[in-house]
Amino acid sequence: VDPQAFSVPADQIGRLPRAVPVWYKFQRFAIDRLPKSDVSFRLPSVIFGVLTSALAFLAAARWRGLRFAAALAIVMNASQPFVYLSQLDRFYSLPLLLMTATLVLVWIPDRDALTLPAIAVLSGLAVLSHNVTVPMFGLAFAASCALYLLGRATLPLVVRSGVAASVGVLIYVFYLLPLVRGWSSTGN
Repeated sequence: VDPQAFSVPADQIGRLPRAVPVWYKFQRFAIDRLPKSDVSFRLPSVIFGVLTSALAFLAAARWRGLRFAAALAIVMNASQPFVYLSQLDRFYSLPLLLMTATLVLVWIPDRDALTLPAIAVLSGLAVLSHNVTVPMFGLAFAASCALYLLGRATLPLVVRSGVAASVGVLIYVFYLLPLVRGWSSTGN
């Protein structure tokens, strides 16, 4: 596509794959192998949306019961933002899946030694699929700290959410921020 077709400076177009490398590599892989059609371009995002919904359902069923999980699935799958993110705006369904998987690991009550490295890897992949996940990990850490101070959360929850937030902030500050500094947006 001619860079002049975009409403942002042409030099930003070339940097976009480096700003979202995980999303870009997968999307490029899928586009190269699927038939060229609108359905094929949307299919990976829909699959990620379905996987996100399934993961949320399974985690909710395990921790809160089947009724809660069913209610969550209804609310989640009927919400306009979720439908939009998983079908129309292909930038967000992979980060949403990776963020959900990370948060499930953060909240899991298990004390496995592989949990922290898995959280670090998943949160890194989430941030490198889209930087919109950085504030979500930061908010999860802030909420964990507040709940810990109120006696409603455990220290492992704070540590796990801190790992996710730290990885996100480090990637953002040292990799993404220098890359996107000076970008302009037309708001679209």
